[in-house]
Amino acid sequence: MANCLDQADGGDMTRTELLRLLQEICGEILEKECAHVNEGDKLTDIGLDSMGDVDLVNTMEKRLKILIPDDYLIGIQSVGQLLDVVEKCDGSRDYWAPERLVTPS
Repeated sequence: MANCLDQADGGDMTRTELLRLLQEICGEILEKECAHVNEGDKLTDIGLDSMGDVDLVNTMEKRLKILIPDDYLIGIQSVGQLLDVVEKCDGSRDYWAPERLVTPS
């Protein structure tokens, strides 16, 4: 079974690459530079509200082509905890399918 962090070129994403991806996505959501965001930061401290959290997770799922089960997200407060969950997900791209994505009408 493929790891959820397999890149298209066959290499695994490192923790640093995942953090950079998270910083990039946070920057897009918050419309500001987020390169200073680190693993110890709480999601609320970097400016994400509950809708921002959902946006962040959804965007990470799309870009990494994974689906993070909702129960994995319970209690997540920090950037590092979210990265732990992303690394923990076993999977598999089998979870992700474009037809399961909801697109706005």
